[in-house]
Amino acid sequence: MTEIDAQWMWPAGEAGARVGKQTLVLPGVLPGERVEAELPRGKGVIRATSVEIVRPSPHRRTPPCPHTARCGGCDLAHAEPTARLDWLPATHARNLGLDHLDVVPSPRRDARARIRLTVDDGVVGYRAPQSHDLVAIESCGIARPEVQAMLARVLALDRGERLGVQTIELRSDGQRVVADVEGQASATLLDTLEHATVNGKTVRGDPTLWLDNGGPPLRASPGVFYQVNLDLNRQMVSWVLEQVAGARGVADLYSGIGNFTL
Repeated sequence: MTEIDAQWMWPAGEAGARVGKQTLVLPGVLPGERVEAELPRGKGVIRATSVEIVRPSPHRRTPPCPHTARCGGCDLAHAEPTARLDWLPATHARNLGLDHLDVVPSPRRDARARIRLTVDDGVVGYRAPQSHDLVAIESCGIARPEVQAMLARVLALDRGERLGVQTIELRSDGQRVVADVEGQASATLLDTLEHATVNGKTVRGDPTLWLDNGGPPLRASPGVFYQVNLDLNRQMVSWVLEQVAGARGVADLYSGIGNFTL
């Protein structure tokens, strides 16, 4: 084991350090912490293993979600929000070659309008990071309230009703929740989901969402990408409109479903 002082933060929310000719990725570590870790042989960027905290950061906290340690969905849940707002701008400014970068925090923690669940032998959850292990969940604290409510209904089903289903993606426009299902789905599951596609085919209700981005509503067909944080997306659209106001011409080189173009 080697004792290491974490020196900075990588863009993915993991701490970094240099030891000799090795540049390290320290998973689950915060800048300023001292750790003991196993260092694999090699040069370049190395991911440390068996990391143990020797001196924790004063900004470390107990994550608000009991699944954080295993599911890997919230990289910095163990850091105080105010500290994240200091680390993240510095990290991305350095990567972009800028002296300073402002970061706008999400106005709410329960902001995710989309969550993708894996189902295996009746267990519903998320895949652990860099692994095929399935982490069973009882809730998802970063999902929007309406998505959480639908998740609770799915989790309340009898385990046998979910066999054969591979994934369930719950998607919201802020009001309605629809589902994209891969695999097989029982009638009970479809009744619970209300609006659903199975393997890309509409089988229940209307799975199309209409998103409010401050302009013309966006039609989000089943399976298409849209920004996961609806509140921040409206702020992004407003900011872009301010930047291009008075421009002689604007080109959106990747328009997607028209989030900025419309």
